[in-house]
Amino acid sequence: MKMKQILWFSILSLLLVIATGCEKEKRAKTKEEQIFPHNLEFAVFELTTHQACKVACGENGEILISLQDVKDDVDTNCSLAQFDSIQMMEQIKIYAYLNINGDSTRLEVSSKPCGTVSYYCKDKSEEVQDVFRLIDEIRDAPAAQGDSAWFFDTFERLFGKGASIDHTPYRIYLAKADPTKFDAPHARLEDYRLIFILTTK
Repeated sequence: MKMKQILWFSILSLLLVIATGCEKEKRAKTKEEQIFPHNLEFAVFELTTHQACKVACGENGEILISLQDVKDDVDTNCSLAQFDSIQMMEQIKIYAYLNINGDSTRLEVSSKPCGTVSYYCKDKSEEVQDVFRLIDEIRDAPAAQGDSAWFFDTFERLFGKGASIDHTPYRIYLAKADPTKFDAPHARLEDYRLIFILTTK
């Protein structure tokens, strides 16, 4: 009985953490307890255009991130296309332009070549949870045990190289995007939903 209570408490605690999200500049998504290899903290959150998210970083810090613009060059189904060079694939990306802490400059964050991981959950509210699941799969893979280089190489193949946030110890990655130009050629800026991962460098 005691083990069952502990299990239920763990499940409810996990669901509570995952359910915390950003909604129209009013709610903050924080993730302070999760650890990458070598004590890398991370947070996962979703943004739409002109929406802001306040992300807790470390014990006392926070970063305010808002999505200002999206450039979508994913007009090809890469699984069906043939490329003559890696450079051709490199041109097929989604770019997010972020404002960090109200700074006057915009930070460009690009996806991996051929775009991001797709939104594929039946319930769109589960997409952030799915990114946590993908990270856990990489972290828990046998090849990652004792080999941080394998972890980071696999992480970048899935989520791209990300972008460094100036004057902070953090790096941000574009994990998922919906839609793409291939799926919705006439999508408007306000139609886009993007999921980001924030980590220490």
